[in-house]
Amino acid sequence: MTDQITGVLRRYGRFLWGGAALLLLLVLLGSVVLSGSSVGGAEADAQARAERLSGSVIEQVLKPDLLVRDITGVAARDLTVLVQAVTLSDERITTVRIWRLDGALIFSSAERDDASVVADDDRWIGQALDGRTVSALSSAGTYHDGLQRPDEELFQTFVPITLSDDGTVDGVVQIDQRSSSIHGQEGRIWRPLQLVVFL
Repeated sequence: MTDQITGVLRRYGRFLWGGAALLLLLVLLGSVVLSGSSVGGAEADAQARAERLSGSVIEQVLKPDLLVRDITGVAARDLTVLVQAVTLSDERITTVRIWRLDGALIFSSAERDDASVVADDDRWIGQALDGRTVSALSSAGTYHDGLQRPDEELFQTFVPITLSDDGTVDGVVQIDQRSSSIHGQEGRIWRPLQLVVFL
């Protein structure tokens, strides 16, 4: 019996090893595809979280007349307290900025931001002013001179602010989240499997 098995292995062994290698390769490719779709899902969840924060929290304290000038005084204090409460309760969120229709920065929770920054040529802010929520990684060139430079990769979402019933865009809120909290989770799930299959 053992001689028969040895003979079969000798005759068909390379086909068996080839089939096993092909199967492992397919598993590895499948895990790469699935991890990519998981990252896409995590980014969609992060964008939806930013939209909820904008709609249910930030827009509740804004008035159209606040968005035509720098947000200062009592309004700035109330908004700062609100944003600090949000960032303390959710460590994924790092910064909230509000941009005027002309691309001028009128509020920021980042202490080192220069209030005179105007980003009228920013493509993400421009898309949000057109009424579409968009997201990008900070490494994609979302930084502007005068803004506090991030010390880690950020997932930045630009949400149109619509305070009127007719859906007119009044400004843009930018909500930055730690990229590691979005992409790091997926890596912890898929990397070990990919490493084992690769080995």
